[in-house]
Amino acid sequence: MKCALLSLLLLPLIIYFVIGFGGNDARPEGKHKPLNPVEPDLENMLTFRDKGGGYQIQYPSNWTLDDKTAANQMIRANIGQGESVGFQIRMYDDVEKEFDKYVDWYAEQFIEDMQGHWGGEMFQAGRGHGLIGKHPGSRLSFILNRQDGEKWFFKHYLWPQDTRVIVLQCGTPVEVRQQNEPVLDEIAETFEFVQ
Repeated sequence: MKCALLSLLLLPLIIYFVIGFGGNDARPEGKHKPLNPVEPDLENMLTFRDKGGGYQIQYPSNWTLDDKTAANQMIRANIGQGESVGFQIRMYDDVEKEFDKYVDWYAEQFIEDMQGHWGGEMFQAGRGHGLIGKHPGSRLSFILNRQDGEKWFFKHYLWPQDTRVIVLQCGTPVEVRQQNEPVLDEIAETFEFVQ
């Protein structure tokens, strides 16, 4: 039951990342739109504060924010820059597992859901535990080699708080990973729980 629910909940994120941020123009199978990355404005960061979730995070001022907190759902916000990089903030309530076990389960589910939706192969490329910004958490990274030939890099940052887990799900095409991963790490470092 939980697997089916998670699959349904992850599908919008998958579609959002792989088709593009805010765009309605689906790409033909196996064809990338040309990526025209814009340097993130890390000197002028804006703050997204989720009062209901009890956290805040900063993001580059030349990125777009789609605040979803008013709906009081699992997906709290989408923040991105064109079709080359972005993230979605999620809040999972009533997590009953010990955090390390939850991270294991979460990673397995993400891989299963992505492979089921896109075909091809996905593998976990990295994992780390420790401080992310001011709070302990976990970092997971994945590579998806889609059946249609597209290759995507995903990096997830997870922070536990009581029976809640806040997740920053990030994605970027592999071809611009080198440029975008340090930006994602820098954004994640600004995360903090607030009252």
